[in-house]
Amino acid sequence: MAELKIGDRLKLPPQYAVDEQVAGNPIRQLLHLPRNATVAARRLNAPGAPDGLALDIEGSGSTLLLERKPKGDEGFEQVLVCRPGSLSADPGALSEELDAAWTKVSTAAAAWQAPGGAAAAARSSWADAFTFREETRDARRELLAQGLRPPQVGALYAALAHWRGIGDPATVVMPTDTGKTETMLAIMARERMNRLLVVVPSTALRRQIAEKFKTFGLLRTLGVLAESAQYPVVGTLKHRPRTVEEAEKLFLRCNVVVANMQVLQGCEPEVQERIAQLCGVLFIDEAHHAPAPTWDAFRKLFLAQSRNRLLSFTATPFRNDGKLVEGRVIFSYPLSKAQADGYFVPINLRSVMAWDRPSADEAIAAAAIEQLEADIGAGYRHVVMARTEDIERAKEVIQVYEALAPEHGPTLVHSRMPEAERIEALARLREGKARVIVCVNMLGRGSTTPTSRSRPSTPPTRASPSRSSSPAASPARTRNWGGRRWSPMSPALTWRTGCGTSTPRTPIGTGC
Repeated sequence: MAELKIGDRLKLPPQYAVDEQVAGNPIRQLLHLPRNATVAARRLNAPGAPDGLALDIEGSGSTLLLERKPKGDEGFEQVLVCRPGSLSADPGALSEELDAAWTKVSTAAAAWQAPGGAAAAARSSWADAFTFREETRDARRELLAQGLRPPQVGALYAALAHWRGIGDPATVVMPTDTGKTETMLAIMARERMNRLLVVVPSTALRRQIAEKFKTFGLLRTLGVLAESAQYPVVGTLKHRPRTVEEAEKLFLRCNVVVANMQVLQGCEPEVQERIAQLCGVLFIDEAHHAPAPTWDAFRKLFLAQSRNRLLSFTATPFRNDGKLVEGRVIFSYPLSKAQADGYFVPINLRSVMAWDRPSADEAIAAAAIEQLEADIGAGYRHVVMARTEDIERAKEVIQVYEALAPEHGPTLVHSRMPEAERIEALARLREGKARVIVCVNMLGRGSTTPTSRSRPSTPPTRASPSRSSSPAASPARTRNWGGRRWSPMSPALTWRTGCGTSTPRTPIGTGC
Protein backbone atom coordinates (compact mmCIF):
# COMPACT_ATOMS: atom_id res chain seq x y z
CA MET A 1 0.00 0.00 0.00
CA ALA A 2 1.31 3.44 -0.93
CA GLU A 3 2.86 5.74 1.61
CA LEU A 4 3.17 9.49 1.68
CA LYS A 5 6.94 9.75 1.44
CA ILE A 6 9.30 11.86 3.54
CA GLY A 7 9.69 15.09 1.65
CA ASP A 8 6.06 15.32 0.57
CA ARG A 9 4.33 18.48 1.78
CA LEU A 10 1.15 18.60 3.82
CA LYS A 11 -0.56 21.83 4.88
CA LEU A 12 -1.48 21.57 8.54
CA PRO A 13 -4.17 23.64 10.30
CA PRO A 14 -3.29 26.17 13.02
CA GLN A 15 -2.21 24.56 16.27
CA TYR A 16 -2.85 26.05 19.71
CA ALA A 17 -0.74 25.70 22.83
CA VAL A 18 -3.60 27.12 24.92
CA ASP A 19 -7.23 26.58 23.95
CA GLU A 20 -9.67 26.92 26.81
CA GLN A 21 -12.63 28.95 28.03
CA VAL A 22 -13.58 30.78 31.20
CA ALA A 23 -17.31 31.44 31.54
CA GLY A 24 -17.73 31.22 27.77
CA ASN A 25 -14.81 33.56 27.06
CA PRO A 26 -12.17 31.92 24.82
CA ILE A 27 -8.47 32.00 25.74
CA ARG A 28 -6.01 31.00 23.03
CA GLN A 29 -2.31 30.97 22.32
CA LEU A 30 -0.99 29.89 18.96
CA LEU A 31 1.71 27.26 18.83
CA HIS A 32 1.92 27.14 15.03
CA LEU A 33 0.22 29.10 12.27
CA PRO A 34 -1.13 27.06 9.33
CA ARG A 35 2.03 25.59 7.87
CA ASN A 36 3.46 23.23 5.30
CA ALA A 37 5.16 20.24 6.88
CA THR A 38 7.30 17.36 5.70
CA VAL A 39 5.55 14.10 6.62
CA ALA A 40 5.52 10.35 6.25
CA ALA A 41 2.11 8.64 6.50
CA ARG A 42 1.06 5.04 6.92
CA ARG A 43 -2.30 3.39 7.53
CA LEU A 44 -2.82 1.69 10.89
CA ASN A 45 -3.26 -2.04 10.34
CA ALA A 46 -2.68 -3.53 13.80
CA PRO A 47 -5.61 -5.45 15.36
CA GLY A 48 -7.84 -3.10 17.35
CA ALA A 49 -6.18 0.03 15.92
CA PRO A 50 -8.47 2.93 14.94
CA ASP A 51 -9.25 3.49 11.27
CA GLY A 52 -6.81 6.25 10.50
CA LEU A 53 -3.30 7.26 9.53
CA ALA A 54 -0.13 7.61 11.54
CA LEU A 55 1.78 10.75 10.54
CA ASP A 56 5.41 11.42 11.29
CA ILE A 57 5.60 15.21 11.04
CA GLU A 58 9.01 16.81 10.91
CA GLY A 59 9.52 18.80 14.11
CA SER A 60 6.21 17.74 15.69
CA GLY A 61 6.49 14.08 16.62
CA SER A 62 3.98 11.29 16.04
CA THR A 63 0.46 12.30 15.08
CA LEU A 64 -2.75 10.31 14.72
CA LEU A 65 -5.09 11.41 11.89
CA LEU A 66 -8.71 10.27 12.16
CA GLU A 67 -12.14 11.11 10.75
CA ARG A 68 -13.74 11.11 14.20
CA LYS A 69 -12.71 12.27 17.64
CA PRO A 70 -11.13 9.33 19.51
CA LYS A 71 -11.95 8.33 23.08
CA GLY A 72 -8.26 8.52 23.96
CA ASP A 73 -4.98 9.48 22.31
CA GLU A 74 -4.19 5.89 21.27
CA GLY A 75 -0.61 6.45 22.45
CA PHE A 76 0.14 9.29 20.04
CA GLU A 77 1.63 12.64 21.05
CA GLN A 78 -0.87 14.59 18.92
CA VAL A 79 -4.27 13.90 17.36
CA LEU A 80 -5.79 15.47 14.24
CA VAL A 81 -9.45 14.98 13.29
CA CYS A 82 -10.45 15.67 9.68
CA ARG A 83 -13.76 15.96 7.88
CA PRO A 84 -15.50 12.59 7.28
CA GLY A 85 -14.64 11.22 3.87
CA SER A 86 -11.24 12.96 3.72
CA LEU A 87 -9.22 9.76 4.22
CA SER A 88 -8.98 7.18 1.46
CA ALA A 89 -7.54 3.70 1.71
CA ASP A 90 -4.40 4.99 0.01
CA PRO A 91 -2.25 7.34 2.17
CA GLY A 92 -0.61 8.56 -1.01
CA ALA A 93 -3.95 10.03 -2.06
CA LEU A 94 -4.12 12.24 1.03
CA SER A 95 -5.12 15.78 0.10
CA GLU A 96 -2.27 18.28 0.29
CA GLU A 97 -4.39 20.68 2.38
CA LEU A 98 -6.11 19.09 5.37
CA ASP A 99 -9.59 20.18 6.39
CA ALA A 100 -8.87 19.18 9.98
CA ALA A 101 -8.47 20.43 13.54
CA TRP A 102 -6.21 19.44 16.39
CA THR A 103 -7.87 17.72 19.36
CA LYS A 104 -4.62 17.07 21.23
CA VAL A 105 -1.24 18.77 21.14
CA SER A 106 2.11 17.74 22.55
CA THR A 107 2.31 17.71 26.36
CA ALA A 108 5.39 19.89 25.95
CA ALA A 109 3.11 22.74 24.85
CA ALA A 110 2.44 25.66 27.15
CA ALA A 111 -1.17 24.58 27.73
CA TRP A 112 0.05 21.99 30.21
CA GLN A 113 1.68 24.55 32.47
CA ALA A 114 0.02 25.98 35.57
CA PRO A 115 -2.67 28.66 34.90
CA GLY A 116 -0.88 31.85 33.90
CA GLY A 117 2.35 30.01 33.17
CA ALA A 118 1.89 30.24 29.42
CA ALA A 119 1.39 34.01 29.60
CA ALA A 120 4.48 34.44 31.78
CA ALA A 121 6.58 32.32 29.41
CA ALA A 122 5.38 34.29 26.40
CA ARG A 123 6.21 37.60 28.04
CA SER A 124 9.69 36.38 28.96
CA SER A 125 10.32 35.35 25.34
CA TRP A 126 9.73 38.95 24.18
CA ALA A 127 12.89 40.19 25.92
CA ASP A 128 15.23 41.66 23.27
CA ALA A 129 13.00 40.17 20.53
CA PHE A 130 11.82 43.53 19.15
CA THR A 131 13.91 45.48 16.62
CA PHE A 132 13.26 49.05 15.48
CA ARG A 133 13.11 48.68 11.72
CA GLU A 134 11.51 51.18 9.36
CA GLU A 135 10.58 50.37 5.79
CA THR A 136 12.53 52.03 3.00
CA ARG A 137 11.22 53.06 -0.41
CA ASP A 138 12.74 54.58 -3.52
CA ALA A 139 11.72 57.83 -5.22
CA ARG A 140 8.87 56.02 -7.00
CA ARG A 141 7.54 54.72 -3.66
CA GLU A 142 8.53 51.13 -4.51
CA LEU A 143 9.34 49.05 -1.44
CA LEU A 144 13.07 48.37 -0.99
CA ALA A 145 13.10 46.88 2.51
CA GLN A 146 10.29 45.83 4.82
CA GLY A 147 9.71 47.33 8.22
CA LEU A 148 7.25 49.49 10.13
CA ARG A 149 5.62 52.30 8.19
CA PRO A 150 6.60 55.92 9.02
CA PRO A 151 3.34 56.60 10.94
CA GLN A 152 3.83 53.40 12.94
CA VAL A 153 7.41 54.33 13.82
CA GLY A 154 6.32 57.84 14.80
CA ALA A 155 3.49 56.58 17.02
CA LEU A 156 5.74 53.97 18.63
CA TYR A 157 8.46 56.48 19.53
CA ALA A 158 5.84 58.99 20.73
CA ALA A 159 4.25 56.45 23.08
CA LEU A 160 7.58 55.32 24.50
CA ALA A 161 8.72 58.90 25.05
CA HIS A 162 5.42 59.90 26.65
CA TRP A 163 5.43 57.00 29.10
CA ARG A 164 8.95 57.86 30.18
CA GLY A 165 7.78 61.37 31.03
CA ILE A 166 4.46 62.40 32.53
CA GLY A 167 2.62 59.31 31.36
CA ASP A 168 -0.88 60.81 31.59
CA PRO A 169 -3.70 59.60 29.24
CA ALA A 170 -2.67 60.15 25.64
CA THR A 171 -4.06 59.87 22.12
CA VAL A 172 -2.53 58.72 18.84
CA VAL A 173 -4.23 60.01 15.68
CA MET A 174 -3.63 57.92 12.56
CA PRO A 175 -5.88 57.79 9.46
CA THR A 176 -7.69 54.52 8.96
CA ASP A 177 -5.50 51.82 7.42
CA THR A 178 -2.14 53.41 8.08
CA GLY A 179 -1.46 50.66 10.62
CA LYS A 180 -2.95 51.35 14.06
CA THR A 181 -3.24 47.69 15.04
CA GLU A 182 0.35 46.86 14.15
CA THR A 183 1.35 49.91 16.19
CA MET A 184 -0.48 48.47 19.21
CA LEU A 185 1.27 45.13 18.72
CA ALA A 186 4.67 46.79 18.41
CA ILE A 187 4.16 48.78 21.62
CA MET A 188 3.04 45.66 23.52
CA ALA A 189 6.01 43.59 22.33
CA ARG A 190 8.56 46.36 22.89
CA GLU A 191 7.30 47.17 26.39
CA ARG A 192 6.75 43.49 27.34
CA MET A 193 3.48 44.43 29.01
CA ASN A 194 2.40 42.28 31.90
CA ARG A 195 -1.27 42.45 30.97
CA LEU A 196 -3.00 44.61 28.37
CA LEU A 197 -6.70 45.41 27.97
CA VAL A 198 -7.82 46.45 24.48
CA VAL A 199 -11.30 47.97 24.22
CA VAL A 200 -13.13 48.31 20.90
CA PRO A 201 -16.59 49.67 19.98
CA SER A 202 -18.08 46.61 18.24
CA THR A 203 -18.13 42.81 18.26
CA ALA A 204 -16.88 42.70 14.65
CA LEU A 205 -13.82 44.75 15.54
CA ARG A 206 -13.32 42.74 18.73
CA ARG A 207 -12.92 39.56 16.70
CA GLN A 208 -10.58 41.17 14.16
CA ILE A 209 -8.31 42.74 16.79
CA ALA A 210 -8.20 39.51 18.81
CA GLU A 211 -7.12 37.56 15.71
CA LYS A 212 -4.38 40.12 15.06
CA PHE A 213 -3.02 39.82 18.58
CA LYS A 214 -3.07 36.01 18.41
CA THR A 215 -0.71 36.06 15.42
CA PHE A 216 1.34 39.20 16.23
CA GLY A 217 -0.02 40.56 12.95
CA LEU A 218 2.72 41.38 10.46
CA LEU A 219 5.50 42.01 12.98
CA ARG A 220 7.44 38.85 12.12
CA THR A 221 6.92 39.31 8.39
CA LEU A 222 8.19 42.88 8.64
CA GLY A 223 11.33 41.70 10.42
CA VAL A 224 10.73 43.65 13.64
CA LEU A 225 9.98 40.65 15.89
CA ALA A 226 12.25 37.62 16.28
CA GLU A 227 10.96 34.12 15.58
CA SER A 228 11.88 33.23 19.18
CA ALA A 229 9.07 35.48 20.48
CA GLN A 230 6.15 33.29 21.51
CA TYR A 231 2.63 34.26 20.52
CA PRO A 232 0.69 36.05 23.27
CA VAL A 233 -2.09 34.37 25.26
CA VAL A 234 -5.19 36.24 24.10
CA GLY A 235 -8.54 36.31 25.85
CA THR A 236 -11.69 37.50 24.09
CA LEU A 237 -14.25 38.95 26.49
CA LYS A 238 -17.59 37.96 24.94
CA HIS A 239 -19.53 37.64 28.20
CA ARG A 240 -19.21 39.79 31.29
CA PRO A 241 -17.55 38.17 34.31
CA ARG A 242 -20.19 37.93 37.04
CA THR A 243 -17.82 37.78 39.99
CA VAL A 244 -14.37 39.02 40.94
CA GLU A 245 -13.17 35.41 41.03
CA GLU A 246 -14.40 34.82 37.48
CA ALA A 247 -12.58 37.93 36.28
CA GLU A 248 -9.37 36.83 37.98
CA LYS A 249 -9.59 33.35 36.49
CA LEU A 250 -9.81 34.86 33.00
CA PHE A 251 -7.40 37.80 33.17
CA LEU A 252 -4.61 36.09 35.12
CA ARG A 253 -4.25 33.55 32.29
CA CYS A 254 -3.74 36.17 29.56
CA ASN A 255 -1.19 38.60 28.15
CA VAL A 256 -3.96 40.58 26.48
CA VAL A 257 -7.74 40.65 26.72
CA VAL A 258 -9.84 42.18 23.93
CA ALA A 259 -13.29 43.44 24.90
CA ASN A 260 -15.99 45.69 23.55
CA MET A 261 -17.30 48.58 25.59
CA GLN A 262 -20.77 47.14 26.10
CA VAL A 263 -19.48 44.02 27.88
CA LEU A 264 -17.27 46.00 30.27
CA GLN A 265 -20.05 48.47 30.99
CA GLY A 266 -22.30 45.59 32.06
CA CYS A 267 -19.92 44.37 34.77
CA GLU A 268 -20.60 45.06 38.43
CA PRO A 269 -18.52 47.91 39.93
CA GLU A 270 -16.38 45.54 42.01
CA VAL A 271 -15.64 43.44 38.91
CA GLN A 272 -14.69 46.54 36.92
CA GLU A 273 -12.37 47.64 39.72
CA ARG A 274 -10.65 44.25 39.82
CA ILE A 275 -10.17 44.30 36.03
CA ALA A 276 -8.62 47.75 36.35
CA GLN A 277 -6.24 46.38 39.00
CA LEU A 278 -5.26 43.37 36.88
CA CYS A 279 -4.47 45.32 33.68
CA GLY A 280 -1.68 47.87 33.78
CA VAL A 281 -2.30 49.27 30.29
CA LEU A 282 -5.52 50.13 28.47
CA PHE A 283 -5.69 50.67 24.71
CA ILE A 284 -8.91 52.21 23.37
CA ASP A 285 -9.35 51.60 19.65
CA GLU A 286 -11.61 53.90 17.61
CA ALA A 287 -11.65 56.18 20.66
CA HIS A 288 -14.12 58.63 19.12
CA HIS A 289 -16.82 56.01 19.88
CA ALA A 290 -16.39 56.31 23.66
CA PRO A 291 -18.45 59.18 25.10
CA ALA A 292 -21.08 57.20 27.09
CA PRO A 293 -21.27 58.07 30.83
CA THR A 294 -21.07 54.39 31.85
CA TRP A 295 -17.94 53.92 29.76
CA ASP A 296 -16.41 57.10 31.16
CA ALA A 297 -16.95 55.68 34.66
CA PHE A 298 -14.79 52.63 33.84
CA ARG A 299 -12.13 54.85 32.30
CA LYS A 300 -11.91 56.91 35.51
CA LEU A 301 -11.87 53.73 37.60
CA PHE A 302 -8.96 52.42 35.53
CA LEU A 303 -6.96 55.64 35.89
CA ALA A 304 -7.56 55.66 39.63
CA GLN A 305 -5.15 52.73 39.90
CA SER A 306 -1.60 53.95 40.45
CA ARG A 307 0.80 53.52 37.53
CA ASN A 308 -1.96 52.47 35.07
CA ARG A 309 -1.49 53.84 31.56
CA LEU A 310 -4.10 54.66 28.91
CA LEU A 311 -3.49 55.17 25.22
CA SER A 312 -6.29 55.94 22.75
CA PHE A 313 -6.08 55.29 19.01
CA THR A 314 -8.34 57.07 16.56
CA ALA A 315 -8.54 58.34 13.00
CA THR A 316 -10.06 61.59 14.25
CA PRO A 317 -9.50 63.47 17.53
CA PHE A 318 -13.22 64.34 17.65
CA ARG A 319 -15.75 62.06 19.33
CA ASN A 320 -19.12 61.26 17.81
CA ASP A 321 -20.70 63.93 20.05
CA GLY A 322 -18.38 66.59 18.60
CA LYS A 323 -16.11 66.85 21.64
CA LEU A 324 -12.40 66.15 21.62
CA VAL A 325 -11.19 62.69 22.57
CA GLU A 326 -9.84 62.87 26.12
CA GLY A 327 -6.09 62.65 26.50
CA ARG A 328 -3.43 64.83 24.95
CA VAL A 329 -2.52 64.10 21.33
CA ILE A 330 1.07 62.86 21.41
CA PHE A 331 1.26 61.91 17.72
CA SER A 332 -0.82 62.91 14.71
CA TYR A 333 -0.26 61.65 11.18
CA PRO A 334 -2.24 64.02 8.94
CA LEU A 335 -4.37 62.78 6.06
CA SER A 336 -2.38 64.99 3.66
CA LYS A 337 0.79 63.17 4.67
CA ALA A 338 -0.91 59.78 4.21
CA GLN A 339 -1.92 60.82 0.69
CA ALA A 340 1.58 62.07 -0.10
CA ASP A 341 3.08 58.81 1.19
CA GLY A 342 0.86 56.74 -1.07
CA TYR A 343 -1.49 55.13 1.47
CA PHE A 344 -4.49 56.61 -0.34
CA VAL A 345 -5.21 56.61 -4.07
CA PRO A 346 -8.09 58.09 -6.10
CA ILE A 347 -11.26 56.15 -6.83
CA ASN A 348 -12.81 56.22 -10.27
CA LEU A 349 -16.53 57.05 -10.46
CA ARG A 350 -18.98 55.36 -12.77
CA SER A 351 -22.51 56.79 -12.78
CA VAL A 352 -25.72 54.92 -13.51
CA MET A 353 -28.87 56.87 -14.41
CA ALA A 354 -32.26 55.65 -13.11
CA TRP A 355 -35.49 57.32 -12.04
CA ASP A 356 -36.96 54.92 -9.46
CA ARG A 357 -35.56 52.61 -6.85
CA PRO A 358 -36.33 49.17 -8.34
CA SER A 359 -34.84 50.03 -11.72
CA ALA A 360 -31.90 51.74 -9.97
CA ASP A 361 -31.19 48.58 -7.96
CA GLU A 362 -31.02 46.46 -11.10
CA ALA A 363 -29.01 49.02 -13.09
CA ILE A 364 -26.44 49.46 -10.33
CA ALA A 365 -26.14 45.72 -9.74
CA ALA A 366 -25.75 44.98 -13.46
CA ALA A 367 -23.04 47.63 -13.82
CA ALA A 368 -21.26 46.41 -10.71
CA ILE A 369 -21.24 42.79 -11.90
CA GLU A 370 -20.08 43.87 -15.37
CA GLN A 371 -17.16 45.76 -13.81
CA LEU A 372 -16.39 42.90 -11.41
CA GLU A 373 -16.15 40.36 -14.21
CA ALA A 374 -13.97 42.70 -16.26
CA ASP A 375 -11.63 43.14 -13.30
CA ILE A 376 -11.49 39.40 -12.63
CA GLY A 377 -10.67 38.84 -16.28
CA ALA A 378 -7.84 41.35 -15.93
CA GLY A 379 -6.38 39.38 -13.03
CA TYR A 380 -7.59 41.49 -10.10
CA ARG A 381 -8.90 39.92 -6.89
CA HIS A 382 -11.82 42.32 -6.62
CA VAL A 383 -15.18 42.04 -4.90
CA VAL A 384 -18.34 44.13 -4.93
CA MET A 385 -19.72 45.62 -1.73
CA ALA A 386 -23.25 47.04 -1.62
CA ARG A 387 -23.92 49.07 1.51
CA THR A 388 -27.45 49.82 2.68
CA GLU A 389 -28.98 51.83 5.50
CA ASP A 390 -31.02 49.09 7.22
CA ILE A 391 -31.54 45.33 7.26
CA GLU A 392 -34.81 45.30 5.33
CA ARG A 393 -33.20 47.30 2.53
CA ALA A 394 -30.27 44.89 2.50
CA LYS A 395 -32.63 41.94 2.08
CA GLU A 396 -34.10 43.63 -1.00
CA VAL A 397 -30.68 44.33 -2.50
CA ILE A 398 -29.28 40.82 -1.93
CA GLN A 399 -32.18 39.37 -3.94
CA VAL A 400 -31.18 41.50 -6.91
CA TYR A 401 -27.61 40.20 -6.85
CA GLU A 402 -28.74 36.61 -6.28
CA ALA A 403 -30.89 36.85 -9.40
CA LEU A 404 -28.20 38.51 -11.54
CA ALA A 405 -25.00 36.78 -10.40
CA PRO A 406 -25.50 33.62 -8.30
CA GLU A 407 -22.12 32.36 -9.51
CA HIS A 408 -20.38 35.10 -7.51
CA GLY A 409 -21.88 33.92 -4.22
CA PRO A 410 -23.79 37.03 -3.08
CA THR A 411 -23.63 37.16 0.73
CA LEU A 412 -25.57 39.23 3.24
CA VAL A 413 -23.93 40.48 6.46
CA HIS A 414 -25.60 42.46 9.22
CA SER A 415 -25.30 42.92 12.97
CA ARG A 416 -28.42 40.94 13.90
CA MET A 417 -27.19 37.74 12.31
CA PRO A 418 -26.05 34.99 14.69
CA GLU A 419 -22.33 35.48 15.29
CA ALA A 420 -21.44 32.09 13.77
CA GLU A 421 -23.24 32.99 10.52
CA ARG A 422 -21.56 36.41 10.40
CA ILE A 423 -18.12 34.87 10.94
CA GLU A 424 -18.79 32.31 8.21
CA ALA A 425 -19.95 35.03 5.81
CA LEU A 426 -16.84 37.14 6.36
CA ALA A 427 -14.67 34.04 6.01
CA ARG A 428 -16.28 33.38 2.61
CA LEU A 429 -15.38 36.93 1.62
CA ARG A 430 -11.75 36.59 2.71
CA GLU A 431 -11.38 33.21 1.00
CA GLY A 432 -12.76 34.51 -2.29
CA LYS A 433 -15.86 32.29 -2.22
CA ALA A 434 -18.10 35.35 -2.03
CA ARG A 435 -17.35 38.09 -4.54
CA VAL A 436 -20.48 40.11 -3.78
CA ILE A 437 -21.26 41.24 -0.24
CA VAL A 438 -24.26 43.27 0.92
CA CYS A 439 -23.85 44.88 4.35
CA VAL A 440 -25.64 47.27 6.69
CA ASN A 441 -23.38 50.03 7.99
CA MET A 442 -21.03 47.45 9.49
CA LEU A 443 -18.09 46.76 7.19
CA GLY A 444 -16.71 50.25 7.56
CA ARG A 445 -14.64 49.01 10.50
CA GLY A 446 -13.77 45.60 11.78
CA SER A 447 -13.51 43.80 8.45
CA THR A 448 -10.21 43.10 6.80
CA THR A 449 -9.70 41.38 3.46
CA PRO A 450 -6.69 41.45 1.11
CA THR A 451 -8.84 42.33 -1.88
CA SER A 452 -9.67 45.49 -3.70
CA ARG A 453 -13.28 46.20 -4.39
CA SER A 454 -15.82 48.27 -6.25
CA ARG A 455 -18.47 49.76 -4.03
CA PRO A 456 -21.89 50.40 -5.54
CA SER A 457 -24.07 52.77 -3.52
CA THR A 458 -27.68 51.66 -3.32
CA PRO A 459 -30.58 54.10 -3.47
CA PRO A 460 -31.74 55.33 -0.08
CA THR A 461 -34.69 53.78 1.72
CA ARG A 462 -37.03 56.73 1.23
CA ALA A 463 -39.10 56.58 -1.93
CA SER A 464 -38.63 60.10 -3.23
CA PRO A 465 -35.69 60.82 -5.52
CA SER A 466 -32.71 61.82 -3.44
CA ARG A 467 -28.99 61.91 -3.47
CA SER A 468 -27.26 58.67 -2.56
CA SER A 469 -23.78 58.47 -1.12
CA SER A 470 -20.83 57.66 -3.33
CA PRO A 471 -17.08 57.45 -2.79
CA ALA A 472 -16.59 59.48 -5.95
CA ALA A 473 -13.89 61.86 -4.78
CA SER A 474 -12.77 60.02 -1.69
CA PRO A 475 -9.25 58.72 -1.30
CA ALA A 476 -9.10 54.93 -1.28
CA ARG A 477 -6.84 53.18 1.12
CA THR A 478 -4.16 50.74 0.14
CA ARG A 479 -2.21 48.32 2.23
CA ASN A 480 0.97 46.37 2.16
CA TRP A 481 -0.28 42.77 2.20
CA GLY A 482 2.62 40.36 2.34
CA GLY A 483 4.77 42.64 0.21
CA ARG A 484 2.00 43.28 -2.33
CA ARG A 485 0.02 46.49 -2.57
CA TRP A 486 -3.70 46.33 -3.06
CA SER A 487 -5.81 49.32 -4.03
CA PRO A 488 -9.39 49.81 -5.21
CA MET A 489 -9.02 49.82 -8.98
CA SER A 490 -12.70 49.31 -9.84
CA PRO A 491 -14.93 52.30 -10.37
CA ALA A 492 -17.42 53.12 -7.67
CA LEU A 493 -21.04 53.20 -8.77
CA THR A 494 -23.69 55.69 -7.70
CA TRP A 495 -27.36 56.18 -8.43
CA ARG A 496 -28.13 59.44 -10.20
CA THR A 497 -31.56 61.05 -9.90
CA GLY A 498 -33.15 64.27 -11.03
CA CYS A 499 -31.59 65.88 -7.96
CA GLY A 500 -28.06 65.12 -9.08
CA THR A 501 -25.23 63.20 -7.42
CA SER A 502 -24.06 63.04 -3.85
CA THR A 503 -21.29 64.14 -1.63
CA PRO A 504 -18.50 61.58 -1.30
CA ARG A 505 -18.05 59.06 1.48
CA THR A 506 -14.91 57.09 2.18
CA PRO A 507 -15.12 53.40 1.23
CA ILE A 508 -14.25 50.58 3.57
CA GLY A 509 -10.63 49.82 4.14
CA THR A 510 -8.31 46.85 4.04
CA GLY A 511 -5.74 48.03 6.51
CA CYS A 512 -3.84 46.28 9.24
